[in-house]
Amino acid sequence: MTEDQQKQHKSGESPVDILLFGAHPDDVEWGVGGTVLTSKATGISFGIVDLTRGEMGSRGTTEERDKEAEDAASWMGARFRENLGLPDCGVIDSVDNRKKIASVIRRWRPKLVLAPYWKDRHPDHAATGHLIQNAAVYCTLKKSNDPNPPHKPSAYLYYLLHHFTSPSMVVDISDLYPRKLELLRMHASQFSKT
Repeated sequence: MTEDQQKQHKSGESPVDILLFGAHPDDVEWGVGGTVLTSKATGISFGIVDLTRGEMGSRGTTEERDKEAEDAASWMGARFRENLGLPDCGVIDSVDNRKKIASVIRRWRPKLVLAPYWKDRHPDHAATGHLIQNAAVYCTLKKSNDPNPPHKPSAYLYYLLHHFTSPSMVVDISDLYPRKLELLRMHASQFSKT
């Protein structure tokens, strides 16, 4: 067992295949929920990290959003869902935040990282995309104070939320589309028509 594997074994957390980031508690479901359901069907393990609790949202309370996020993660089959507690409508690409992101990636050791594309009308979505992109170097630093060993995911992919003009990759979720709608309905505070 390598030194990295020993450290991982001591932490009690086993790696995930995919680590998904969202600025808000419904972003992953909205942006790549169908892709996640496709992955789950093939036995791929994944976890979700929300940067904020969505506390500035016009609808729903923070507590409602927390419950909706947990229920959705459980329904999708996520191994875990965690929240970094950054301020909603205040996510910024800073060195400290890059280190927080890198620490999560180093801890869960994913093969693939997904995050919002940085060209987006919502500043938190854009900042989250930049944060993930710019945290990549911090994931591999050997002279970091992070307790988790360095890790370099095989790929970083960025999902679209508002701009659909020219995606570079499309996952066909036609067969799962009704399930994606069901998943979005779990975030009733955000997607219901009341």
